[in-house]
Amino acid sequence: MSIANYESYANLHAVDLLKGNIGSWLTIESLCGLSDGHSLLEALSWIIDHLSKGALLPNSKGIIPQRGEYPYHINIKVDLYAPRSTATIRIERTPEGSFEPDLAETIHYYPAIDDEPMDSPDPQIDFVQMRSFGMLTLWSLAELFNDGTQPK
Repeated sequence: MSIANYESYANLHAVDLLKGNIGSWLTIESLCGLSDGHSLLEALSWIIDHLSKGALLPNSKGIIPQRGEYPYHINIKVDLYAPRSTATIRIERTPEGSFEPDLAETIHYYPAIDDEPMDSPDPQIDFVQMRSFGMLTLWSLAELFNDGTQPK
């Protein structure tokens, strides 16, 4: 993929597939501040920023544990699809000792509604680039962006 392709993905917008219009995060509180129809780039930047502050996902009691004290696993999956540029971000929180997430949310990203009608049939997906980030990678990434205000 060239830089031009990545730029086309960065400008994809959040869509609520059930309603067929712009959408946003609903159940992950730290991401609810993103506007409806935010871009994929905005979402990824927001996620990295919140990770760097240690504030992405609270536990089931609403408390955000410090590094090394997480009683659950966070997994972030980013999928990029082609030939039509679309993407998906899925965030899951799985309690320690469990195989099933107790919190999961998926947001789909499509070209702006003005660019292509949402009700147009999608061509067959011919290419998928999948990336999955677990706790070790997420903490390393967060440290790269940490502004020094969070204890390590």
